[in-house]
Amino acid sequence: MSIRSRSELAALVVCALTFFAPSARADGDALAQWRERFKVGMDRYTAGALGDAIAVWEPVYREMGAKAGYRLAYNLGIAYQEQGDATRAAERFEAFLAEVDARRAAGDTLEPVVLHEEDEGRKRLADLVASKGRFKIVAGPQPVAIQIDAGEPRLAGFVAYVAPGSHTVTFGVGSPDAKSEQHDIKAGELVELTPPAPVAPPPPVAPHAPPPPRVDPPPTTRVEHTFERPFSPIILYVGGALTVASVVLPAVTYQHMADLRSQYALAHSENDMNQASSIVSEYGDSRTLAYLTMAVPITLGVATAALTTWFFADKRERDILVPIVAPTNNGAIGGVGGRF
Repeated sequence: MSIRSRSELAALVVCALTFFAPSARADGDALAQWRERFKVGMDRYTAGALGDAIAVWEPVYREMGAKAGYRLAYNLGIAYQEQGDATRAAERFEAFLAEVDARRAAGDTLEPVVLHEEDEGRKRLADLVASKGRFKIVAGPQPVAIQIDAGEPRLAGFVAYVAPGSHTVTFGVGSPDAKSEQHDIKAGELVELTPPAPVAPPPPVAPHAPPPPRVDPPPTTRVEHTFERPFSPIILYVGGALTVASVVLPAVTYQHMADLRSQYALAHSENDMNQASSIVSEYGDSRTLAYLTMAVPITLGVATAALTTWFFADKRERDILVPIVAPTNNGAIGGVGGRF
């Protein structure tokens, strides 16, 4: 059955517009925040760009929720069915019909357009059930990703509508314990599948009791290794601080030189040759001073780098004998130590 006939397309547009049209009730324009986005999706749908229409409508439906957006669920069901995604089409039709049943049970008056959509939705859902096979994937205690053929993986707990025939169902997609099964299904048939239970890890092996530790007589001394540097690291800190501080002076002189350059350009543009000549003379002195002040942080930086290299390269290891006082049954024993 073609669902893009002229009459059905016109009916879809009319139903959609009545759903999103402003109302005179105080809360009747609660859908205003989604109206423009819905119209964009409708334009995509009428142009035949089903994927684009679904991409616009799905976020709107999730924001509205199943209760407020139940009419949009009907539109999505039609778009999914026309696109060939029977599973999501059935899910949206079921969401729409569930809300219609809930409103009827609550005593709400259903508009004629909603009754028309209800009849059409039930017919389409019945056609899907009759023409497709269904895999009911039962959710287990742990979330498991399921993939049917090359479709999009989904967590267990859904019903997949597939064409009659043979299909590959993979449990635990993307995990080391992934397992694939082949299942044949007929039109109108419902096959219930339960993901296999995860393989329990082997019980831990109790470790053997370690042998009793060997008791050695307490030592009287111990050797400690230490390293000596050629000079105190405070020198490096001071050199680094001076290098950073010395950058301020060339920054000031270079800024002054830049200001003179700007003044010269201004005087030249105003044809003030006397002022320009004066600035040229001052600019030369300023540039010389800037170069000289730049030499200060460069020199300090080179010196600090050389000291740092020397500090880390000249590392001398020393052994130190440290005395130990240890208790014994008859008192205590001690030792003396030295450095060598």
